[in-house]
Amino acid sequence: MTTPATFQTRVSFDHVRNTAAGFTTANPVLGYGVIGLETDSGKIKVGNGTTAWSSLPYSGGGPVEWSAITGKPSTFTPATHTHAIADVTGLQTALDAKATPADVTAAVSSVIDAAPAALDTLNELAAALGDDANFASTVTTALSAKAPLASPTFTGTVSGVTKAMVGLGNVDNTSDASKPISTATQTALDAKAAATHTHVIADVTGLQTALDGKQAAGSYASYDQSLNTTDAVTFDSVSLPNATQITVGSFDNSTGGASGLSLICAVGYELNWQGGRLKNVYNNATQTIHVDSPIQFHAGVLPKIVALGTGGGSMPTDASLGEIFTATADANTLIENPTNPVDGKTIRWKLSQDATGGRVWTLGTKFNIPSSASSPLPWSTAANKTDLLAATYDAGRDKWDIIAFVPGY
Repeated sequence: MTTPATFQTRVSFDHVRNTAAGFTTANPVLGYGVIGLETDSGKIKVGNGTTAWSSLPYSGGGPVEWSAITGKPSTFTPATHTHAIADVTGLQTALDAKATPADVTAAVSSVIDAAPAALDTLNELAAALGDDANFASTVTTALSAKAPLASPTFTGTVSGVTKAMVGLGNVDNTSDASKPISTATQTALDAKAAATHTHVIADVTGLQTALDGKQAAGSYASYDQSLNTTDAVTFDSVSLPNATQITVGSFDNSTGGASGLSLICAVGYELNWQGGRLKNVYNNATQTIHVDSPIQFHAGVLPKIVALGTGGGSMPTDASLGEIFTATADANTLIENPTNPVDGKTIRWKLSQDATGGRVWTLGTKFNIPSSASSPLPWSTAANKTDLLAATYDAGRDKWDIIAFVPGY
């Protein structure tokens, strides 16, 4: 291994020394970089080769003369002094944001919230909780071992609960069949009639009077008694023995004749107008119905059928003309709102397609389709098919309520 060579270098600085007074008197011009040391003050100046000593600034060393310091204040605040709050910028604002003693007292009171003296400190609260840091978990565990109030489920035999505890002090564990009836209940039952009992006519208010107005059994009025009236009388039908029935028509004894009478008679019966009397004749034995005033008989057995014909566009229905209306469409057709309606009257329509089919039926604004049915109604469109429609008039609502619809006959 080669040992490096060792070189020694000596550095020297040019400087001059003198007292401050000596430098002031001599006022020399120091060469560039030459240091001048005032031996009595310890201050130094560094020459620049052109500036005299008195004009050179001190470069360090020794204390700095007060007069040599520039930009200094003219006066200084004493080391010990005081200030007003206003002298410190922002201090009052910062103080205003801090809590006052009253604020602290109010906050503490809010936390205590009128707690009793034995529980108005954290230590007292901790003691009340058994100094248990996991008090909530402890309580939850204890509660989980308890039965709920709603639909509790118990295991084993429940003991220690008396009927008085649950408000059933007057209840006994007696079977239903053995339970006694209360005095109040027995009194109420005693005032009732037995399930099986009888009554006399006098027990039923008005029954004797009603019976007195009835025909005695076996003595019914015969047809040779007179039906006297001074006003026109309307009947749905008049039934005679052996299924004889006047269904439609009118007659007047003043003219000695009848018109429009249609009869349904058993074999051997006939209805004649004889000498101002309407007579029911059977095997030449005459039973007379005396008529002393005009009487009109209306059918109440068979509904009247009205043919509306074949057509398209609008088709009217006059409700006063009958109960069943038939029509055939050879174009799209509107069934108009029926005219002359009567509250509660039901009308049926038999609505047919012509040989071409494809005709669309629509209903007037007063027809009411129930919410349970599809709207519009599912009309048949095949040729020669017939749909049946029925509606009842409600005068209070001025509506024809659809009660039946059967398509596709």
